[in-house]
Amino acid sequence: MIFKDCFFYTDLELAGPIFVKLGQWASTRRDLFPEELCCCLAKLQRRTTAHSWFYTKRSLERAFGPYWKCIFVKFDNNKEPVGSGCCAQVFYCLGVH
Repeated sequence: MIFKDCFFYTDLELAGPIFVKLGQWASTRRDLFPEELCCCLAKLQRRTTAHSWFYTKRSLERAFGPYWKCIFVKFDNNKEPVGSGCCAQVFYCLGVH
């Protein structure tokens, strides 16, 4: 098998967090899987695709109600996440106590 242009990790991302975790685990098991596949899946260790701001906004509304903008008053970095994993994203923001 040749994984030269590996887009398999993208399919795992689309399948959901459990599959991303499975891919992350598989990337560390060079004793079980070919080196090229492990290198391809290692991308899941370093970066995953961030979901949209629209999805984040809906999640904030569900978690904090319609007035979530009163809690989180400013998002830095143009509403782009500073980190993105398979189960969460991280944003810099200014909140009100």
